[in-house]
Amino acid sequence: MFCVLALAFCLVGQICGMTTVSPTGHHHVHESNEFDQGLFYYDARSHQMVLKLGGKCYIERLKGSVRPQVHTTDGLMKLEGNLMYLVAKGTHTQMSHDDLNDLSVHVEHMCSGLDVFTVAHPHHHTTMPTTMGVIG
Repeated sequence: MFCVLALAFCLVGQICGMTTVSPTGHHHVHESNEFDQGLFYYDARSHQMVLKLGGKCYIERLKGSVRPQVHTTDGLMKLEGNLMYLVAKGTHTQMSHDDLNDLSVHVEHMCSGLDVFTVAHPHHHTTMPTTMGVIG
């Protein structure tokens, strides 16, 4: 009987020794805060929406169909969100020196000393169904 008790005690000791013990200290991962500030401007003369973000300016020429949206808060926010989306998608190209000379005085002043890009909507190509005949 004493041998069985001693054997059970040894087995319990081995099982307890094999379990993983969690560390007693807490390990925190510190992430850095991310902050950036954008400034929007609508130039009524050129019908351009401008986003100044970091060291860059992004300019979108608004189509006539969306221009009335700048006169409502919801419409303006929609246009601003759309411009940010297009910038994030990478649909911008750097403006040439000649194009920079054609900017309005207000846009030129806002983007002075910054890299200036034009933003465009991606072109969606539609494919037309074709009829394939059997040669034969």
